[in-house]
Amino acid sequence: MGAIRALRREPGFAWLAALMLAVGIGANTAIFSFVNAVLLQPLPYAEPERLFALRGVMPAVGAPGETIPVNARTFLEWRDTASNLEKISVLYLSTANLNAGGEPEQVDIAHVSPGFFSMLGAPPLLGREFTAQEEERGHSGVALLSDALWRRRFNADPSVVGRTVEVDGAPHTVVGILPRGFLFPRVHTLDAMQRNTVRPQLFLPAAFSPGELKNLTGMRNWNVVARLKPGASREQAVQQLDAARRRLIALAGEDLEERTVMIP
Repeated sequence: MGAIRALRREPGFAWLAALMLAVGIGANTAIFSFVNAVLLQPLPYAEPERLFALRGVMPAVGAPGETIPVNARTFLEWRDTASNLEKISVLYLSTANLNAGGEPEQVDIAHVSPGFFSMLGAPPLLGREFTAQEEERGHSGVALLSDALWRRRFNADPSVVGRTVEVDGAPHTVVGILPRGFLFPRVHTLDAMQRNTVRPQLFLPAAFSPGELKNLTGMRNWNVVARLKPGASREQAVQQLDAARRRLIALAGEDLEERTVMIP
């Protein structure tokens, strides 16, 4: 009772105490929500323990422990030779103007390799994934829609598969719709602002420029995600990935010290 009388005599203090209590409860709730989402709840992908982000480390460049993206030639070498990986994909985030009838709008886009969604265990609900041919420049005029974009912009009309939309003025044929609840992976090596704000609604095939295909060790523009083969160890995979790096560095005639890291 004495405490209650004291709060009545000091209403400003009572208000401040209530505010601090509310902030404390809110902070604890936010922290639990983060821990629950990141640490307690399983990732919404098939066998997530076999999924890794692949990055590079150059001890002579950057801060200790800092990782860097991968260049196109390294990715292609990995895809061709890393037998301890079941699947491997690049991903790159951007924005573009979508015109599908009505008012154009700017949407977040993810450029991904063929097989990206099956690697995650989330194949399209309708239609299909990208093909190997569509990875080549000049043959990449196709797109997949997120479930949210499909429902919001196309009223969940299944006949949208096969329809043409414009992405930055270029025609793209919709070849598939992603399943409801699909979450684009928050690869924590992406830019922090992108991790927190980017939710791709449109997906396009990743296509390398001629300059990227010629450059053996530079132009590190791509994030890479891979699935380890059952029974293979991360250490075995890293040995193969580093061997591929060394082959390209030797072919380029450069003196670089770079190694690969696999981040769960």
